[in-house]
Amino acid sequence: MVRQFALLLLFATVILGGCDETPPASMAEIEAAITENRFMDARDSLLALRDHEGATPENAALLAKVMVQLGDGYSAERYLRELEAQQGQTPEWLTLRARSLILQGHAWKARDVIEQWPGYPTLAEERDLLLVWAAMEEGENDQAIALIDEALRRHPQSADLHAKAARLAAWEGNWEAADLHIADALAADPDHYEAQLVQGESLIAGGDLEGALATYQRVVETHPDFAIPRANVVGLRLDLMQLPEAEAALNEALARHPEFPQLRFASARLSAIKGNWTKSREILQSLPSEWKREFPASTLLEAETEAALGNHAIARTLYEQLAQDPRFADVANELMGQLPDA
Repeated sequence: MVRQFALLLLFATVILGGCDETPPASMAEIEAAITENRFMDARDSLLALRDHEGATPENAALLAKVMVQLGDGYSAERYLRELEAQQGQTPEWLTLRARSLILQGHAWKARDVIEQWPGYPTLAEERDLLLVWAAMEEGENDQAIALIDEALRRHPQSADLHAKAARLAAWEGNWEAADLHIADALAADPDHYEAQLVQGESLIAGGDLEGALATYQRVVETHPDFAIPRANVVGLRLDLMQLPEAEAALNEALARHPEFPQLRFASARLSAIKGNWTKSREILQSLPSEWKREFPASTLLEAETEAALGNHAIARTLYEQLAQDPRFADVANELMGQLPDA
């Protein structure tokens, strides 16, 4: 049996590409691409312009900004070092530096940077947001909640802060509070990326898979470079058994993000639904082990795959492992009970 996975997965990243030899885009075209959230296009154009005209402070600043948007903190760091050598530590540099550190997994370093900022009035909201984000990344949710309550009193119209508040509420399973913050975030910015991601999760939690699908499809349209909403669209179409549409969306997404684990997991699901258990197993075994630890739904599919292939002892071991997780205990025990006795 192949199960729905929308309620078992929390979709929580992004990827890179390359350049060609077309004439470099103008800075106006690059700025337009950034405004339209076409960050891969902007990155490629900036790199081409860099090859053509050499490194400039403007080029380095935009590359750092784009790399941060693409979730690549390490590449952003390279351009920030270059920019610091050319211009020193400007307010924009400080903001991008803190964001790049968080993306690199160094939230504590980011917090040190943020807390040492001079008192730039223009950075007040950004400072509050980044302190909240750093606390969330460190798993200090109680501190993040206290920080965000205080920050929202200072910046009640901030879409970014309301989106973080919605994310924190979702982590606690408080969907009513999450929905209120989502509404406030989207009132300030109807295309806000994180707010729409949490909105989709809220709709899934409420059983509205069609509504969640529509939400994630909108995000794909407004943020075409990001893998997560594309993976969510594929996963929901599989849950809804819209197989031709799921396969088309999967192929399009894999063309952009061939190594994204969530998309490869969706490919394994599709193979299982089609009865190609051998291919499903091959894909699942190729997924990074650290990712599978974070997404136990992959272990559930792996157990079902092994059971379908007749490897009942392996399936039982996997179900026993899953039964230790309260989120999966009931389904794991149910399926384990369906295995033939050893």
